[in-house]
Amino acid sequence: MFSKKTTMPLLVALSTCFNVSHAQELNAGPPDSGFKNLKIFASDGTSKVNIFANGNMQAKLDIIYDLAPGYELKDIHLKQLNTEDELEGWKISDTSNQYLHQIDNLSSSISVSDSMTAHRYISTEDEIPVSISVCVEATAIKDGVETKKSTCNSQTSNAFVYINAIAPHYLGKEDFNLTSWADSPLLDKWEDTIEIREQTLMKKPNTPRILSVESDSWHKGDDAIYAENAFVLENYVKNLPSQVSQVASWLESDSYQTSVKFVENTGLHSTWGTTKELPIPYDRKNEKNYITTFVTQILKGDKFLLKENQWHYNLCAEQTFPWGIYDQHYYRCQNIGELWQVAPEYVYNVNNVTWITRPSNTLKVTDIYGTTSELSFIMGLINGYGYSSDYRELKLV
Repeated sequence: MFSKKTTMPLLVALSTCFNVSHAQELNAGPPDSGFKNLKIFASDGTSKVNIFANGNMQAKLDIIYDLAPGYELKDIHLKQLNTEDELEGWKISDTSNQYLHQIDNLSSSISVSDSMTAHRYISTEDEIPVSISVCVEATAIKDGVETKKSTCNSQTSNAFVYINAIAPHYLGKEDFNLTSWADSPLLDKWEDTIEIREQTLMKKPNTPRILSVESDSWHKGDDAIYAENAFVLENYVKNLPSQVSQVASWLESDSYQTSVKFVENTGLHSTWGTTKELPIPYDRKNEKNYITTFVTQILKGDKFLLKENQWHYNLCAEQTFPWGIYDQHYYRCQNIGELWQVAPEYVYNVNNVTWITRPSNTLKVTDIYGTTSELSFIMGLINGYGYSSDYRELKLV
């Protein structure tokens, strides 16, 4: 039994709680009373958007809403139409990335003068084509009371957006041009033994804009062109002196390199070569279709780059010295030295040399749609330059 002293305060408290709860219930109204309107569009004002299923390209969704007086938007949640399931296999963000938001790139036609707008960006988690109809559930709040509105079961227009993520379009050699040896700017040429040119990779006019270029083989950290940091390199040491001994190409960016060092000539000549440094022209860098630059060096007359056991990098020529009863085969080499001075000379036994070869390599390019493609490069035959069939230049394959 309650006494009078304890009963009265308890009744007052219960009455107060009832009144507050009843007032909140009256204020809350219908479940969606906080919203006058809620719609969802693709960024071009339609209810369909096409993107590439590459994990990067985002469909931009515009959520248009009107709130009742006194309400604030608390949350927006994207769901699957009709089932209201979570969007499994999709990434949702409130932040846009740098890629286009639809394949046809149409401009927006939405009028939102009397409404509020929120944006959500949705992309696939992998590269598997998939499609989905996306609706929206929004939450508003007033005086601590939440109300929700959903378009997921609505039969009205602008209740959902159909997102069609199709297979990515990967770029290949047909989408790019690599300047030929004959058409490339000459950095340096020494008689018939050494020639260095800049080859430029350009996209074709109809190829999507390239936003980034990636490689593990950028020429950086040391401005000398050494065998170890070549992008592609092949050796033809046993060819006749009139043929190519080695051809190498280095991947260049003006963010890393503005010039290159090299020994201009070595071996089998009375004049030993000097260490030279020449600027990389980046001849077509300011053109809108420019992608990147390669510095390609052809060494002739049995000349080549090698890595010796003591980690010296040399420009060498094979030579036979008549020591003893039988001729001995050695590599007569020059290492990069002081600029414009005769490069230091070394002699190595053939058996003490570690060869470096890199017959092919790849370059990753990411386009405006967020699709990353791999371009493959090799040393291919020079066409139309009057050389024998053994001459090589960097080729896109």
